[in-house]
Amino acid sequence: MKFQGNSTEKVFHEISELLETLKDFAGSASPEFVMPESHQQIAYQLPRPITQGNYEDVQADVKLVTKRCQEVSQAVPTAAIIVERDLAAFEILNEFREEASISFSEMPSMASIRGTLSVGKFQKHHVILIRGGCYSNQGLPPHQQTHIIRVLGMLKIEKLVIVGSVCSTNDNLVLGQIVPIKDHVMISGRNPLFGKNEDRWGTRFPDISHMYNAAMLQSVKTSLASSQLASDTTVVAHFIGPVFASPAQARFASHYQLDSITTGMIPETMVACHMGIPVGAVGVVVGTLGSKISTLTPSDWKGREALETAIGQALDADVKSDTKH
Repeated sequence: MKFQGNSTEKVFHEISELLETLKDFAGSASPEFVMPESHQQIAYQLPRPITQGNYEDVQADVKLVTKRCQEVSQAVPTAAIIVERDLAAFEILNEFREEASISFSEMPSMASIRGTLSVGKFQKHHVILIRGGCYSNQGLPPHQQTHIIRVLGMLKIEKLVIVGSVCSTNDNLVLGQIVPIKDHVMISGRNPLFGKNEDRWGTRFPDISHMYNAAMLQSVKTSLASSQLASDTTVVAHFIGPVFASPAQARFASHYQLDSITTGMIPETMVACHMGIPVGAVGVVVGTLGSKISTLTPSDWKGREALETAIGQALDADVKSDTKH
């Protein structure tokens, strides 16, 4: 007999039936069971659990990285560098001497993301170098986007430098400049710490007042002081993309002293903060939305040497001097 009642009552009635069906199914070993089509439609629309990530999945990738380091007779590094995918053509850290490498495709939780995790030497530092990753606009849940940061945290990384692309919202920043990031505003609303807290990773409400390590920030500023491509520190706005911003959005950001915007870096920085990893973040201005709209061509950029020197200085910083970490 067809259920009689208003649409709200009907939905609750069908959900109740669905739960009863699932309860029966849980105790049944019958392989012939097929959920009724109407119930399948409701089940598909029910909200999925929000999670910060799967502890066991992260632990499995930690073991993989540790094993790969042991195969080349190396200890797991205590410092890491991330160069985001948009900067691949800029040939940053080309002098990195690789000793071991893992494709993201070897990590089940990262299989859909393009990138590599390498272990080796950069200048005098033994580091993990991550090239690639994904952005919020690719549609992956935040915990998957930031999975690699969880891996770094469980590997006991003590310093992390993130290098990403930014776009200027006004004429305060020009194309090709190297920008030390001191803070952010998450306009996208994509908070990777949303959901049930995993206490083994960090506290429910981490202190983000010192999210960008002061000692690393100062080291980057000092290193860039003599470069023609240096800029003052910036507060960056995080947009979800896949476009940077409309002219109105750029004016909105600029009005609130947000000189640059990005679709990357910020979720990773927040997760690193959650796990107690000191972070130094640096942006390269690859686009401008001020009085002139323009895009940076890799062949025209002359800032690689200055940026690499700044990264090295950030890794040299005494992060313990920033008491919040």
